[in-house]
Amino acid sequence: YMLSILARQDFDRQINLANIGQFAPTMHARDRAVLDHGDLPSPRIFRNEGPVFPDLYPRTIFIVRDPRSVLVSYYHHCVHDTGDTDWPIEAFVDEVLTEGCIRRLESFQKRWDVRLDEWFARSNDQPVLVVRYEDLKQDRLAELTRIAGFLELDVSEDLLNEAVERGSFEHMRGEEQTVGAESYAGEKGARGFFVRKGKVDGWRDELPPHVIAKIEDAFRPGMTRLGSLD
Repeated sequence: YMLSILARQDFDRQINLANIGQFAPTMHARDRAVLDHGDLPSPRIFRNEGPVFPDLYPRTIFIVRDPRSVLVSYYHHCVHDTGDTDWPIEAFVDEVLTEGCIRRLESFQKRWDVRLDEWFARSNDQPVLVVRYEDLKQDRLAELTRIAGFLELDVSEDLLNEAVERGSFEHMRGEEQTVGAESYAGEKGARGFFVRKGKVDGWRDELPPHVIAKIEDAFRPGMTRLGSLD
């Protein structure tokens, strides 16, 4: 969302959470869908959680988040999508740790640590920028400046400030309340918000200690590499 604002110099605020797909299409595990968007202006931006041919992308921004937060966020997303409010979060975590995904919903997903290792390995040979969600939360301006440099975007200070302001939780939640969100359109939006909490440590309140321990034991090397462990 913020990157699209930068790339399109969207001072007129044409881009919002409901129409973001027009500017940065989603094509998770459907790389061939790039061919459907030849009319997008350069630089084209695509969102893909499971690229089949990652080596073909000119530049990749890999956004990574503390897996404890990832699993809590993903849990709420899956409960929202399925309506299964009786789904125990521990059972959900166990399935992801065992299968790498919730197979009946997104079989293309890979375990957090597998994906992390893949992208760090690719960064040795491909233009890959690793961006931590927590760093974006702490200093959006610094991270967006770094991203713009990686993509060789010519952005002004005013444009960066525009993207930073619109990327705040408060602005995005307000925008979702006003125009909706692409991922939670229609009836899905009536059941809850896509922009849920935007916290970096909400897992502390939602995960039982023994479930936290399971996640940390499974992902300790990757979490240590990212500086995610206390």
